[in-house]
Amino acid sequence: MKEQKIKAFWHLLMNIEFSKTIAIISHKNPDLDTTSSALVFYKILKNIDNKKVIDLICIDEIPKKFDFLGNTWLFKNEFIPKEYDLIIFMDSSSPDVTGFEYIFPELYNKTSYNTVNIDHHFTNKLYAKQNIVNANYASNTMIIFDICETYNLKITKEIANLLLVWIMSDTWGLKHANTDTNVLEVVSKLINLWWEINFIVDNFFHKNNINTLKMWWKIIWSSFIENEILHAYVNKSDIDAFDCTYEDIWGVVDYLNMVWEASYTTLLTQKWDFVRGSLRTLRNDVDLSKIAKKLNGWWHKKASGFTIEWKLELHTWVSICK
Repeated sequence: MKEQKIKAFWHLLMNIEFSKTIAIISHKNPDLDTTSSALVFYKILKNIDNKKVIDLICIDEIPKKFDFLGNTWLFKNEFIPKEYDLIIFMDSSSPDVTGFEYIFPELYNKTSYNTVNIDHHFTNKLYAKQNIVNANYASNTMIIFDICETYNLKITKEIANLLLVWIMSDTWGLKHANTDTNVLEVVSKLINLWWEINFIVDNFFHKNNINTLKMWWKIIWSSFIENEILHAYVNKSDIDAFDCTYEDIWGVVDYLNMVWEASYTTLLTQKWDFVRGSLRTLRNDVDLSKIAKKLNGWWHKKASGFTIEWKLELHTWVSICK
């Protein structure tokens, strides 16, 4: 297994070596982990060879609240695949997660373009020419850190900062069940390179405006428990009423997940003509992937999600969860 991993990493680095133009693609509806992962890999590749043309791509705008990461302005919303020698997908378990599946369907046939898929979801569709996928990692950070350690690639303080942000995001501040000894070991090594951990915590967990907190209160106040499942929802009118954005919803599901009476938590968010669902649990005897699979979503056992074309009908959702 170790030899197979080293071979895969080496193939990736050789691919990078012989590519003059590289696109790094984050998934649509960008969150903190996909944004920071693309940025950190961009910086690693620039350290390898600053003369390479490397573009960051995301079909959606990067949320303003992620500006503390630095260089988020580098992301482009559009690209032409044929202009790149190598295209790298970050933290994207399937083509539909990237947002380009209908615009460039040939991107995912494994033959038309030189593509690499780096991901940690065990639901990954293995859609690229090279797939570096390991569901044993808590986040893509672990894969990238492993690549850097295996081949002694330089990790600057700036890169260490971005890697830490990514880990803090996917483990919810080292609170999720995916916080294992491997995660803590990597965090320890990164903190030795970047000592101001408060910078990450303050920007990641302690940066909400008053309207966001009011909207969270509305979501929490209207939540309810049925059959040991905590249900919460938010619709577009609520978001508009509090002058918030969809990015401001991020994080509230993890607070709801602290309710001990519930076996797991669900949050439905109406977004135009579709609904995004977030599922969380802290219990070892609950497998949320079973629900997400039914809806063609993405999943880990204790954290899953989905997007479907559907008007927000809470009573229908409650019946699905029974």
